[in-house]
Amino acid sequence: MFSSNDTQNSYSKFEDDLILKQASWILRKRLQKDKTFVKNQDAVHELLRINYGPLEVEQFGCMFLNANYQLINDTVLFRGTVRSCATYPREIVREALLQNAVFVVLVHNHPSGSQIPSNDDIAMTHHLKDLLGGLDIALFDHIIVAGLEVFSMRTAGYLG
Repeated sequence: MFSSNDTQNSYSKFEDDLILKQASWILRKRLQKDKTFVKNQDAVHELLRINYGPLEVEQFGCMFLNANYQLINDTVLFRGTVRSCATYPREIVREALLQNAVFVVLVHNHPSGSQIPSNDDIAMTHHLKDLLGGLDIALFDHIIVAGLEVFSMRTAGYLG
């Protein structure tokens, strides 16, 4: 049987989830405005914290941008386990082409809480940068989300 506290806690979680979905929608709409993506990295990071931060298993997604740095679409492409997530470069490139993207941002979470990229993360980033570049699509960034922490490979110089 539920106590009134249990009901309040589950209702609060429902309310919290609803608020986070609304915040995610608002941030996504802002990023679809002209050049907002580049100008407002705080909004990008907040969107990713909301969508990837609380996840208990690793997920890998992409944000696709047009030539004006407007967000076309963002989507989770792969789901994994608490320690890893298989990614398939062919599927990432295919989706970028289908979205008619000029820029791609790779995104994945680390449920472990460590925002530091692994050697595999770095190698995959360089491989995808080369693959996408060969099709005239630029890899804009690879962002790792670990709870509330966000690590940008672009800012850290990995994409230099």
